[in-house]
Amino acid sequence: MSIAGKIVKDAKEFVDRAATEQVQKFNEPSFGKGDAGTLHGARTDANGYKFLHITLFGTPNIKVVKGCNLQFESSKGTISCHSDTKDIESIYSTTLGKGITSFEIYLDESLYQSLKSPVTAVDITFPRKLFRKDSFTFTIDPSIFLKLLK
Repeated sequence: MSIAGKIVKDAKEFVDRAATEQVQKFNEPSFGKGDAGTLHGARTDANGYKFLHITLFGTPNIKVVKGCNLQFESSKGTISCHSDTKDIESIYSTTLGKGITSFEIYLDESLYQSLKSPVTAVDITFPRKLFRKDSFTFTIDPSIFLKLLK
């Protein structure tokens, strides 16, 4: 193996060790679950604006910087929005086959009120290169989700 190849391999192993440690330490209550993992979150306020911070913990290895689309299913129909974060934060442990992906959605008053109706599921779609998409569906516990919004 060349010196450059060894440097790249060592760097990848270092990054994976750091990601593995963070993934192993992750322990937050979830509000949703699906085949790809679990959803976790918290509402934050900044300068009078409301945001919902969402973390996907599980198998997806997300490598996207264009945000994601969300479609919430509620008793009143489908509620669509786009993540506020253009750069999605993501770490992935190849050793564990799991990662942590975080993003935010801006809760304008209309979206905020719409999400207060019992939300039962969400479909999250991440765009990929060459017109491909990764889409993940999660079942949501409406009572826990409603507490996050308050």
